[in-house]
Amino acid sequence: MVLFPGLVLLGLSTWQLAEATLTTSSSWLVLIFAVRGLGIGCLIQPLTVSALSKVQPREYTQASSLTTVVRLVFTSLGIAILAAFVQSRASTHLSALVRQARPQSPAAFALFRQQGLSSAVQDAYWLSLAALVLAFIAVCFLRTQKAVASQEKARLIEQKAKTATSVWPVE
Repeated sequence: MVLFPGLVLLGLSTWQLAEATLTTSSSWLVLIFAVRGLGIGCLIQPLTVSALSKVQPREYTQASSLTTVVRLVFTSLGIAILAAFVQSRASTHLSALVRQARPQSPAAFALFRQQGLSSAVQDAYWLSLAALVLAFIAVCFLRTQKAVASQEKARLIEQKAKTATSVWPVE
């Protein structure tokens, strides 16, 4: 299953982004975002196939549209929640920095604002990582189509065997 490697890549990149600071190089960030994109790519297609696996062929277009809409709506909702979280945490971090150091110039205050925002973004990535751990646990309980089909086949064989023995009594 491609979900586990995708979640691992997404988890590693999220962890690295949670550790990023103002001095993190742009080339390192590009690499982290490339790994993140690869992880997301490993997740989207298998999840979509899994969601559509139980749909009748004549309902594929509606089901596909519905899964796309749901994915986009929840992506937007997640972005809005994280943006609100970052805004809240940035003001909290900025207040703590100002109380501790009391900047004397506007330039120092601007640096404090950057550091507060950076810390808030780190907090958001840590929150995302916690959600990713929950997703990893949920994926452990997903059954693949192959496993479901083999279990269904075993059940049908067992039913046929019971039916065959009930028709021909054994003496």
